[in-house]
This record gives sequence, C-alpha cells and structure tokens, in this order.
Amino acid sequence: MMGGEAPLGPLARRRRLAGRYRQVAEVLGRYGFGLLLEELGLERFRPGFRRREERVLQSRGARLRQALEELGPTFIKLGQFLSTRPDLVPPDILDELQRLQDQVPPVPFQVLEPALRDALGGRPLDQVFRSLDPEPLASASIAQVHAGVLHDGAEVAIKIQRPQVQQLIATDLELLTALAHLAAGRLHLPFDPVALVDALAHGVRQELDYLREGRTIERFQANFQGWAWVHFPRVYWAWSSRQVLVMERLRGWRITDLEALDRAGIDRRLLARRGAQLFMKMVLVDGFFHGDPHPGNLYVEPGNRLAVMDFGIVGRIDEETIEGVVSLLQALVDRRPQQAVQALDALGALDAQTDQAALRRDLGELIDTHWGRTLAEVSVGETVAELLRLIHRHRIHLPSELFLLAKVLVGVEGLGRQLDPSFNVVEVAAPFVRRLMTRRLAPSRVGRRVWEDLSHTAALWGRLPQELAGLATQARQGRLRLQVDPRGLDAHARRIERAVRELGVSVVFAATLLALVFSLWVAPGPHLAGVPLLTWFLLALLAFLGALLFISLFRR
Repeated sequence: MMGGEAPLGPLARRRRLAGRYRQVAEVLGRYGFGLLLEELGLERFRPGFRRREERVLQSRGARLRQALEELGPTFIKLGQFLSTRPDLVPPDILDELQRLQDQVPPVPFQVLEPALRDALGGRPLDQVFRSLDPEPLASASIAQVHAGVLHDGAEVAIKIQRPQVQQLIATDLELLTALAHLAAGRLHLPFDPVALVDALAHGVRQELDYLREGRTIERFQANFQGWAWVHFPRVYWAWSSRQVLVMERLRGWRITDLEALDRAGIDRRLLARRGAQLFMKMVLVDGFFHGDPHPGNLYVEPGNRLAVMDFGIVGRIDEETIEGVVSLLQALVDRRPQQAVQALDALGALDAQTDQAALRRDLGELIDTHWGRTLAEVSVGETVAELLRLIHRHRIHLPSELFLLAKVLVGVEGLGRQLDPSFNVVEVAAPFVRRLMTRRLAPSRVGRRVWEDLSHTAALWGRLPQELAGLATQARQGRLRLQVDPRGLDAHARRIERAVRELGVSVVFAATLLALVFSLWVAPGPHLAGVPLLTWFLLALLAFLGALLFISLFRR
C-alpha cells in the first residue's frame, strides 16, 4: 500500500481486481479496442463480448484518449507518461495523448475532512484555520485544492488527496503489470511493456507522496536563492502529510491572460525572457527541472515576478547527459550530421539494428530544413517535432528524461511566443550553453576526465590477465562460443577501433607521465634552465599526448 489507507484483505483485493478488469474491458471494448481485448485474452471479462468490425468515426488516438480519461487517474497518468515517449508511440496517438484532460467533478469537502484532520494530528480544523473554503480552487482525479486562511492571516492552498485513490491506483498498477506481462508474451512490441509499467508505477508512487513534493519545492527555493523575480510557495510542514500539502497561496494573473497582463503594466517581453531563463537554469545548471510548465502552473505577480506551482512532476538530468545533448545540438548548428550520429551514439541511443547511413541522411535533411536559417528564424518547437518523428522512425531509444525535457522546452518556447511574438528561446539559451561549454573545457574538468581514463585503463590492464585466463579455460573445456551478428558490424568495429586507439594513447600518456617524474631526479646529460633536456622532451611529448586525449574526449 502506498500511503495511510487501510490495506485490503486478500479476498477483497482479488474481488476489487476482478471488478476493475471488467471495467477496463468494458471501456476498451466500447471505444473500439475489441481486437486488443482478444489478443490479450480479456474478452472473458466482458459478458456477451463479440468483436464486430464497426465503422469508427473517430481516430484511434482520440478513442484511446477518451478511454483513458474515463478509466481514471492511473490510466490518465499512463497516457501522460506515454505522451512523453515519441520513441514508442506513433505520432497520431502522441498528439491525442498530449491533449489528455485530468479534470473531474469535485467531491464535497466533508469527504476530504478526515484526511485533513489526520494531517493536523487530530486537531479540530478551526484550531489551525481561521477559514476554509469548501469550494475547490481546482479538482483533478487524484486531489483537490482548497483555499484557507491560518490564524496568523497567512493565505494557504491545501492540496488533499481524494479518499480511496491510493487503493484504486494500487489496484490499477497491479492490473497494468499483469497486462504488461500478457502483452510481452502475446504481442510483438518494439519495447519492453513490463519495464514501461515499472517506470510508470515508480513515478506515480512518488507523485502520491506530498511530503516528497514539499521537499521538491524547497529544493527549487534553494536553487533559486537570490533570484528576486521567481516565487516558489512556502510549505507549512506542521500541517502537511503524505496525503495533504499545505502551501502558501500564490496570487497573480494567469501567464496566458494577455489582456490582464497589459492592464497591469506587465512587460511581456521581459516576462518571456525570464521564463526561459528560469527553465534554462533548471536544466543546464541544476539538472533538476519542473516537468509540467503548462499555463495553469505559472502565474505572474506585480513587478514582473513569476510564481511557479504544482511540483508533482520533476525531471532530473545528469551532467554527462546534458553535455551529450549540447554536443548533439552543436552538431546540428554546425551542420554536421555525422557528428550528430556520434552524439546520439554517445547518449546510448543507437544499437546494432540502427541504420546509421539512413539516420545520417535524415539528420542531414533535418539540418537543411531547420538549421539553414538565421538564429532568429529557428523554431525549437518545429525542430524538436521533426527530431521526435525521426527518433520514432529509426527506433532510437533515449532516456525518458530527455523526452520530458523536449516537451518542457517546446512548452517554454510556446509560452514565450504567446507573450512576445519576437521571442526566440535559442537566444536566451545561448549564454547558458556557452557557460556549460566553458565549464566543460576547464583544465580541472579535463584533468579529471584524463585521470578517470587513466584509472579505467589501469583497472582494465589489471583485469586483463584474469580475463584472458578465463577465456583460455573456456576454450580448453570446449565451452567458448562466438556469436557474430553481421547487422551493425561496421558500427561496432568503428567503436572498437576508437576505444583501442584511445586506450593506446592513454597507456603511452601514463608511461610518459611516470618517465617525466622519474627524469626530474635521475636524468643525466645537459640541462636547460636547471631542468634536464630529457625532461623537457618528455614534457613536450606529454603535452602532445594530452592534446590527443583532450580531442578524443571532446569529440566523444
């Protein structure tokens, strides 16, 4: 169980699960997915089931979206999760999933009171709140948000989970896991459905923990300390729990209410730049970003201040992945499709089945279409959309966080252009990218990479005798098997050749470094400026080898 709700007994759990199977089968059948029910063996859960070839007026994407919305919070989260995976979902379905609506009729406030009282430690509500508005500010499938005022006059927003929602989600995740195993065995899918559901379950469980969301808010506050024009809500920990989050209520104008912004004297051009700067710092500096920056989560306060809310979805991206993305973008800007392929390879996106020649050709066409213009004419949204189509076509598998990042960047550009039609997100991103590149080329960073390569090389050479002995033993015992797959062999050969070349340079670099240190004490012969000539020669050789290593690391 994911929270404070009482766990169901085994019999009650089985009954609930069987009932949910019937609901899912009924909804999917009603929206025209009878063939899928048959393929998964679920037609038995729909009494009187008979698949008919019906004339369907709506597209499959629209029907799937409506079915997910009707099935409730877990399936809405599944659709939202899939909407960030263009490598798995065809474009027509992807477009519909991005329109998923998580809005449901509110439940009476009295139904939510028990959870709120539990968060208050059983205290009467009027001991903590001077007033509570029974009408919600917002209502979604998992929670409602109500306004309140504390006794010290502070206005708060209270996010309260709906009753029984955790049991429903636990049941649905169990059902989806079972369906994923069925799909893995019966359907020929280009991805692992079990791993996909596991990732979904992990994200949903995190999103249900409001204490975690509160910690996320405080992390953003720490990351933007000193940024006077950004406002994250204060968290009231004393009155919060895993199912209830009490926050400072943010007031202002909706960021898309342009008439209200103009009446208030807001500088929309400045606001667009600030919004982009906010997210560029999150991504390129902190590696920790808000994953759902839609207009409902961004408000504008007097003084051109941005107020940010709803932190259930966040993305994380490590420094190495950021540098890989920058290398990919740099290759696109420089109009070098081969380097773009290498950048995708370094990100782990390609496998033996990838047709790199076709990918290089398509990337060249993408560059000609979208990067043959001035910076002001480049549209990140159009470029990302075309890149995502290319990713789906070539079955390129990138980390899921990168797809979430792409969705965020497209959203940021769209909002920026609503505020200011001349806005260009690339111009705002450029200083952040330059700082990132400067940091990447700093001597301390290069030295650390060289040291890591040397350490890896030393460990490799240390293991080599043992590995060779193991191979020899397997060969003597007749257990050594060599399997060769000709598909993608050229790509593997190039990688091996590059790795061997870098390994050789690293070994010579290490040997030269040791010789240099040794020569300072024992080198005979003539000296220059008090230093043996041999040492000067070794120093020059060391600089040359270091440059080779540096170029190799940079190109990677």
